Amino acid sequence: MLNRILNSIILMIAKYQMRKYKQYPVSSTAVVLVNVQNAFLTSPLELITKLENLITFARQHGFQVIYAPYGSNADNPFPTPAQSQMQQQLTATKNGFDVPEKLALQDSDVVIQSRNKLSAFVETNLNSHLKNTGIEHLIFAGPLANITLDSSARDGVELGYHVTIISDCTSAATIQEKQFSTQVTFPRFVQTVVNLSDFQRLALITRPSI
Repeated sequence: MLNRILNSIILMIAKYQMRKYKQYPVSSTAVVLVNVQNAFLTSPLELITKLENLITFARQHGFQVIYAPYGSNADNPFPTPAQSQMQQQLTATKNGFDVPEKLALQDSDVVIQSRNKLSAFVETNLNSHLKNTGIEHLIFAGPLANITLDSSARDGVELGYHVTIISDCTSAATIQEKQFSTQVTFPRFVQTVVNLSDFQRLALITRPSI
């Protein structure tokens, strides 16, 4: 009970302190889709619909859309249990490496090189691309909330980016794992955790034009 109260107080303080950072300038904001691939989006269908809405909103309002796919563990001598499970899903799912048709890339989107690490920043060109294009605000979404999304978001924060997690545009193996990630873990280290509707409202209300 005490821990729950303390967590609530911490979250209230963090939200108050971070209000001024909830701005999404078009020229410096990107939506980063981590592991948005058939292998990891077999269910639920609701997640694909939410991701589709996020991507459509991002494109309509000029935000850069970046895909950060996961690849093979073939050259990884010591895969973790999570990486082994992900590899199994990739190979066992038809067209497992591909992006679902509803979330298909457009010419304006960016695809980061495939990786076999949990974080989208490790051994990829993601950080250099963001620096070269002046991106400072990252909107993270995708499956595997407590695995690859967690790793990517942590690295994003450590590298100095403003990180937002869209809570209903992610998933986990169980409802409990997702809830713990979005309600406890993420709020402790990223700047903003909001659902898609609140993000859309914030992006339109508080977003400077440059």
